Amino acid sequence: RALAHYYNNRGAELLAAGEIEAARRHMQASLDIDSGFASSWNNLGVLHLRRENLRGAEDAYLAALDLPPKHGPTLFNIVGLYRRLGDATRLRTYQRRLEKAQLADPFHQFLLATEAEASGDHPRAVQHYRRAIRLHRDEELFHFGLARVYFAMGETRQGNRALARAHALEKASLRMRRAEPVVASER
Repeated sequence: RALAHYYNNRGAELLAAGEIEAARRHMQASLDIDSGFASSWNNLGVLHLRRENLRGAEDAYLAALDLPPKHGPTLFNIVGLYRRLGDATRLRTYQRRLEKAQLADPFHQFLLATEAEASGDHPRAVQHYRRAIRLHRDEELFHFGLARVYFAMGETRQGNRALARAHALEKASLRMRRAEPVVASER
């Protein structure tokens, strides 16, 4: 899988640089190594879309979704494809799947929370930060964000509690990083 990751990531870099054919070769190499790697199928779909090969994009996205059916980036991309094609039936089907996957994605919830916080919608920010925390309890950034919003709302007690949890997670993370063995290189 690590080698498939390498070829997939390199393919994505080449695609971003506009080197379409080199990108395609790298993505194909990734799939030759691990045909069960959804990210490679997704990126191949993006490549096909850039080439205006809508059928190829759809095939690649569907191949990715046959693997982990909740692969968020692929769901996002296939929703965009069906919106572009004007396929309302498939758009609704995959939009529902995308929304369900996003509800279960703590980092998507964090993104929604930060957007709500930035717009001043503190109750909605609290809702999304709390959902992110329920999904991934040990992410200190979620707790720091929640504390910030509680303080902005004047909810000092809840803010202090969230801040204390964030600091405890931060300290635990630092301890774990210090405890990791360091491998010295031979010269």
